[in-house]
Amino acid sequence: MNTQTKTSAYVKKCGSEIFPEIFKPGQIQLSIAAERHVLCPSKPNYVFDKDKLSTALAWMFSTSIQQQLRLWGPSGSGKTEFVYALGDRMNMPVYPVPIHAGLLPSDVLVSKELVSSDKGVVTKDRLLPLAQAYLNGGIVLIDEVDHANEAMQTFLQALLDGKPLSIPEAGLVIKKHPQCYIFATSNTTGEGGSAQYSSTQKENEAFRQRFSFLYFGYLSSQDEVAVLAKEWPELPSKLSAKLVAFANTIRAVSDEEAQDDLTAAANAQASYKGDPISAKISTRTLVALVAWMKARFNAPFSKSFEMALRGACSAEAWEVVKEEANNSLNDLMDKSPKELLEAFSPKR
Repeated sequence: MNTQTKTSAYVKKCGSEIFPEIFKPGQIQLSIAAERHVLCPSKPNYVFDKDKLSTALAWMFSTSIQQQLRLWGPSGSGKTEFVYALGDRMNMPVYPVPIHAGLLPSDVLVSKELVSSDKGVVTKDRLLPLAQAYLNGGIVLIDEVDHANEAMQTFLQALLDGKPLSIPEAGLVIKKHPQCYIFATSNTTGEGGSAQYSSTQKENEAFRQRFSFLYFGYLSSQDEVAVLAKEWPELPSKLSAKLVAFANTIRAVSDEEAQDDLTAAANAQASYKGDPISAKISTRTLVALVAWMKARFNAPFSKSFEMALRGACSAEAWEVVKEEANNSLNDLMDKSPKELLEAFSPKR
């Protein structure tokens, strides 16, 4: 087989230029890609949690930590966005590998494509994202890794250990690039049997031990308000705080695992006292709500509310969400975003 490895150009930059949230000028030099890759994401509005950012960077630049980094927590808590934002700051391409129960190792290595040549149209092997990152460097994002079946877990385990990637179909053996970083995301820690995430798999102990687990709960109210301010700077902070408080109320009655992250006030504010409902009101959902408010600036807020939140709820949960909205957001529903901005903006 043909063994391949590849090096790339990297440059040193002051850490404070890349991550001013945690580094001071002159404190540290970081290596980043010299040129911006076409697959580098753009996430200018992402707000990093300082502790999580420090943890991720300590792992990336450590020469002794052998485990790969796994971000776990409830849906919509920002795990995937965190990885893309890291890639943005560090000029690193992100290669997503979405996992589902039927995925096999052969599905993530190479594909066949037809290309023109002197001999006419011929079949050529094309490396898929996982193999590209292993060869060229960058960030591998194994998304929803707790959906991996046994065959996929066995295959991934070798990569998590940094072993060469063998692709018999293409006659290749690829050595892991020194700047290839493997992140994984999941809703669980791999025990299986989650009532809330019923499609997740039970992982074998050897596979789980290949990861360091970093928990992602929902953002603090202050940080979530800051995210909405970046998405729409004109949005009054009192209005965004009201939207965040409502989201926390729904989270308190929908996600048993996330309730420890929420304040007692959010739990007390909810009028619904039944079993947890199936609703995922994430930061992503709130950003979508703000986007709809901007797009439908003169329409009643209720229109934007339904467009952004309906898809995050089951039919039963939607009834609960509407009832809770009638209790805490009733004064917003009939007003347009234009009217709400005027009402919530500080009076001069």
